[in-house]
Amino acid sequence: YDEIDIKMSLVEEIFDDFAGKQSNIIKNKGFSIDKAKEFKDKTLDFVYIDAAHDYDSVIEDIDAWLPKLKSSGWIGGHDFWFEGPNKAVPEKFGLENVVTFTDGSWLVKVNQPPEECTIENYISGLLDGSNPNNKNGYLPAKFYIRSPPNGIESWRKGLE
Repeated sequence: YDEIDIKMSLVEEIFDDFAGKQSNIIKNKGFSIDKAKEFKDKTLDFVYIDAAHDYDSVIEDIDAWLPKLKSSGWIGGHDFWFEGPNKAVPEKFGLENVVTFTDGSWLVKVNQPPEECTIENYISGLLDGSNPNNKNGYLPAKFYIRSPPNGIESWRKGLE
C-alpha cells in the first residue's frame, strides 16, 4: 500500500460505517458505466459519481447515470477542481445550475418532464414561464437546496 491507498481505505471505512447505518444508501463499487447498467431508468433519487477525471469519461459517466434518476433527482460527483469535471459538468448542466462544495463535490438538481407530459406542453411551459425549468431542462439547485426537510440541506451543512 502506498499513502494514497491507505487514505482511501480510511475514507472508504468511514463511508461504509455511515452508509451501513442508513437503509437508503447503496454503495456500488466498480466501473461507473458498467454499474449504471445494473439499474433501471428513473429509479434513483440521487447519484454520486467519483470516477475517472478526464473530460470524456466524466461526460460518459453523466450520460450513463442521468437516465437512472427519477424525474426530479439529484446528480453529483467529486473532484470538481480537476480539469475534466471542471469543464464537463458546467458544459453539461450550465454553470449556474452547479453547486460546489469545499471538498470538491458538485451537485445538480435534475428536473425531467413527467412521462405523461407531452413535449408540446413542456416546451410551451418553458416559453411562457409556467414551467420553472431553464433552457437546459435542469432546475437551478440553489432554489431547491432547502426544499427536502432534513435532506440535502442537512447533507450540505455537513460538508461545509
